[in-house]
Amino acid sequence: MGFNAYYKGKIYSETWIKDSVKIGRLESKDMYFLVENNDPNAIKLNIGKKKRYSITEGVTMYEIMGA
Repeated sequence: MGFNAYYKGKIYSETWIKDSVKIGRLESKDMYFLVENNDPNAIKLNIGKKKRYSITEGVTMYEIMGA
């Protein structure tokens, strides 16, 4: 299963985070937009907005806990 199969929505380059760390503040992510995944088979990660997990952490939790 490819990475896009896990996340439905806008996907940004990891360079956004790296560049933000380098300059010490959060850059606008508009320049780092890659693609919007509209695949109806994409898995929606049900992680509340108050929880601060990266997409990678969410995918790992999904794989460990199962669907």
